[in-house]
Amino acid sequence: MRAESDPLSSSRPPTRLGEHAGLPDAWRVRVQRLIAIGIVTGAVVAVAAATQPSGPPSGDLSSAESIITAPSPEMRAGIQPSLIDSSVEQTPIQLPGPPQPAEPERPDAFIRFTVQPGDTVFDISQVYGISVEEILRFNPSLGDGTRVFVGQEVSVPQFDK
Repeated sequence: MRAESDPLSSSRPPTRLGEHAGLPDAWRVRVQRLIAIGIVTGAVVAVAAATQPSGPPSGDLSSAESIITAPSPEMRAGIQPSLIDSSVEQTPIQLPGPPQPAEPERPDAFIRFTVQPGDTVFDISQVYGISVEEILRFNPSLGDGTRVFVGQEVSVPQFDK
């Protein structure tokens, strides 16, 4: 082994921190990165400590300020009890029920439509300007309206507008 290739036997003093410190280049880079991480972590901790509000730590319950208690009945003096107060029996609040469905509009007249080849309930609704739901409501024999047959009669409701 030659003396020039061995970093420990080098007679030249190091010129930078960590240079020729006897570590391979990869290890020297790792050590430098760890030092940088330590410096950044210390800075973050210092900033966090400086920005924390002054006062007791969040887990410290020794001060009376951090404990919330319900006011005594003498202190409430005429104030209605809240829903949180478990010492007072609460009466349930009666909420209004759902609104009653409106009475469906009654048609003024019906048109008898005879189904032709290629007709659908949707096509009939478009021609007469009425919803598919209204046609199906007055024609229960159509089921869900997916199948109509040629020659079948459909009652199309007409509403006075």
